[in-house]
Amino acid sequence: MVIAFSVRLAPLHESPMPYNIDGFPLARISESIIDTEHIPSPSGYEGLIGYNLKLPIFSLVLTCFSLVLGVEPLTLLPYFCALIGSMAVLFIYVLTLHLTQNRLAGFVAGLFAALTGLFVYVTTAAMKQLLAIVLLVFAVYLFTRREDWRCRLLMVVTLIMLPFTHHLTTLIALLILSTAIGTTAIKGNLFKLRALRSLALDVVTGPLILILSLAYYRSVNLEFVNEVGNINDVVLLGSVFILLFAAAKLISETAQSKPWFFLTRKDGQELGVAHIFDEKVLIFVVGIGTLYLNSRIKVFTGSVMTTDTLFNLMFPYLILTVIGLIGFNVLRYSRFPRRDIIIGMFMAPFCVMVFAVLRGLDIFNFTLVYRSYNFIDVPMAIVVGVGAAYLFTRMRKFTIRQREFRVLPYGVLAVVGLLCVASVPLAYNSEEAFGIQEITYPYEFEGLEWVAEANVTAVVTDQRYGDIIEPYFGVDADRTGPWRMKSQYIDTGDVILISNYWTDGGAQMSILGREYFTDHWLEDFYDNLDFNIVYVGGPEGREVVVAIAG
Repeated sequence: MVIAFSVRLAPLHESPMPYNIDGFPLARISESIIDTEHIPSPSGYEGLIGYNLKLPIFSLVLTCFSLVLGVEPLTLLPYFCALIGSMAVLFIYVLTLHLTQNRLAGFVAGLFAALTGLFVYVTTAAMKQLLAIVLLVFAVYLFTRREDWRCRLLMVVTLIMLPFTHHLTTLIALLILSTAIGTTAIKGNLFKLRALRSLALDVVTGPLILILSLAYYRSVNLEFVNEVGNINDVVLLGSVFILLFAAAKLISETAQSKPWFFLTRKDGQELGVAHIFDEKVLIFVVGIGTLYLNSRIKVFTGSVMTTDTLFNLMFPYLILTVIGLIGFNVLRYSRFPRRDIIIGMFMAPFCVMVFAVLRGLDIFNFTLVYRSYNFIDVPMAIVVGVGAAYLFTRMRKFTIRQREFRVLPYGVLAVVGLLCVASVPLAYNSEEAFGIQEITYPYEFEGLEWVAEANVTAVVTDQRYGDIIEPYFGVDADRTGPWRMKSQYIDTGDVILISNYWTDGGAQMSILGREYFTDHWLEDFYDNLDFNIVYVGGPEGREVVVAIAG
């Protein structure tokens, strides 16, 4: 917990502002709740504020912490996110320990969750998905203990909260529980009344609660549901789920067939290399191949391409994935009783990703794919823990015969730890890896605050500044500013909000990439349109500039 919390506070070395601009509307809603002493209605707001009010749990929890601690929500937000992210790490450790009954596997799983770059990012960034992942892992843990009525009751409460926290996580939870319940039911004897009652209770206290959330999403006109809620998309998602469920059913049973069916193997042979790297390694190869292909061409129309920086930062993570493959196959070829839960956690995000690819290679589906991938790190932590424990045990058996190599088992753990540490930069180099700047600097916030205090009602700017100034300060933002500037489509009286950093890092137009300018071009732009510069603030080369077109 201490390591996880400390790592997630790292962005504070750069700025006290929330890590990820999604935090600004969430903080603004919390401030509004504190000021008015009630939750605003989503119908009275548009844009990011209205959207986030439809999923209010994150802001409500932040409000409670703010009132108890006496700290403003915006100031508290980075610490709040670090705490919630650390709770996700703790729950993954507890879940792994409960499933595997192996302390070493639990420890490594916790270490993976605490330090691995991709998961550090998603459990540090100020966004609703952070809290939703905590609720998801907690719900899965309670599901494995649902024979205890207290755990089942707490699971129901958690699942009721989840749809009001994050929509995609709700879908992931629905697919996980449906897979786990379905595979368990097929293994059992459904002709017995007791089995039918147990199945009905599991469905009513699990998937049915999440399915009913669709009625709420429809009532508030949630954009995500409107996009994928038509009959064609529902049928496509259902078809993908049924096909993957059939595969999950096979994988959730102890493997009886030989890996790599074209290889021969002696009967009674121990778990060997062919078992450790069986046919599922092809999925790993396809994943790397897709990343490489996207570095050469845009697989998803309009999206950004894979950068060389991302490849370099992903290398430690890819090695950890190999260890995870080892752990998964240890469970696959052993009599592990809770395999259906882990397979469900892998299958759910994979199902959404396949659905998104089949639906179309556009920006929305690209977003759906990478948002869904964030959930894979939860079961990945578990199988990496199992894989590390397996390698440790095998090395210990080897050192019994070769005493001079007795440090090897601990060397395995050290390598896993170093790989986790080496992947941490992936969480905090999103600008180089993904072309998205997550840090908002104080001088930038001061510039946006000056615009609001100057009673400016609308500005022309980029996507990043627009997604801060509009929800937090209530200033209307035209986020197509860089494109309008390049086409000289600026009207008299327009207020433009730009940064001189656009000449170096570019103007952020997520997820369409960046627009770059030169110093000479900006000078000519100001002169040609007779701009009146009314504000300049910030360090040299990164000044925030506010100008009015003459």
